[in-house]
Amino acid sequence: MNESFSGAASYARTNLGSPCEAGHTAQFQPRIEATGSEGTAGQGRSPAPKPQSVARDIATPKSDSPTISLVIVTYLRDSLVCDTLQVLEPYADLFHEILIVDNGNSPALAYFARAYRPGNLRILPQTSNDGAVGRTHGILAASGDIVLTLDDDVRLHDPSQLLSLRHFFQINDRAGCVNFKILYEGSLSLDLSDWCHPRDPALYADRLFETSYISEGACALNGAIIRKIGAYPLDLFIGQEGVELAARILDAGYDIYYLPSVSVTHSVATEGRTSGRQFFFNARNIYWISLRTYPVGLAIRTILREWSTLAVFSLIRGRLLHFARGCFEGLRHTATLWANRRPIGSDTVRHISRLNSFKPGVLKRVKRLLRSKTLD
Repeated sequence: MNESFSGAASYARTNLGSPCEAGHTAQFQPRIEATGSEGTAGQGRSPAPKPQSVARDIATPKSDSPTISLVIVTYLRDSLVCDTLQVLEPYADLFHEILIVDNGNSPALAYFARAYRPGNLRILPQTSNDGAVGRTHGILAASGDIVLTLDDDVRLHDPSQLLSLRHFFQINDRAGCVNFKILYEGSLSLDLSDWCHPRDPALYADRLFETSYISEGACALNGAIIRKIGAYPLDLFIGQEGVELAARILDAGYDIYYLPSVSVTHSVATEGRTSGRQFFFNARNIYWISLRTYPVGLAIRTILREWSTLAVFSLIRGRLLHFARGCFEGLRHTATLWANRRPIGSDTVRHISRLNSFKPGVLKRVKRLLRSKTLD
């Protein structure tokens, strides 16, 4: 197959949905604190493409292996999605199914689907653009034991690394989510823009550790637990949605990990990105999430910390108005959010605090954000 489709790209959002009702609070179960250990993923040149027969042998799962559903969310980036599917074609047997959440309802993607393993690939066209959280439609439609989620500008560095992911879930039955190592496409250097884990990337980029963060477009979810507690709230559109899902996974007694032996590349596609968007949605969403998900003390601390950080960087980037609008939109729904609060348990709060105690200092965080390619 050699089809490649050009996607027109523009970001449009006319309706800012109302905050949905609060999520699920499950009984917390104690867990053992994870300790760091060396990962196996390395950097350097991209691996040479494997012959199709070899890739098929690698991809053939054992009968008792967890099945993997791949979910990709996209909006008018047809060419990126089609290129990704072509790269994955030799490894298609790794996947129980591939689901494309098409926020742009693109005829080109529907055409491509008819040519690409029709029994294995499904396009889920949406009547409206639900943003990044539109991946929820694919997650809840997936039937695999593991639900792997990628953004449309994120690609598996070496699909055969999914054998490591499958093995990790097999030996860690309390794993609720596994985050991947994210590299810049081309240089294969660590994508610091997307490193929000409470660890110093200089020390932990190549080590396995437990985290409180979900990199939504480069991770794998435990299908069974997600089908119980739900996925990303659709009212958030984009920005911070992993914070809420992470809290609910931890509150259900499951753990979240960073696994560097599975890596992806991020092209940071410019199509569909609108300047100032992230400052608006991040400011609004962290307020909504904190108020409906956290106990009062943690909610106040989180809002003050995140808003003060966003205020500084919105000033530096000339996006202060976008930030202020996001704060106002968040505050406007306070009564509804308060009425539907479902705060996580105190044991979960303590566990999150333990995980976050490893966060690097403020200066290192400032340096990371200043180098961000996505916060604009």
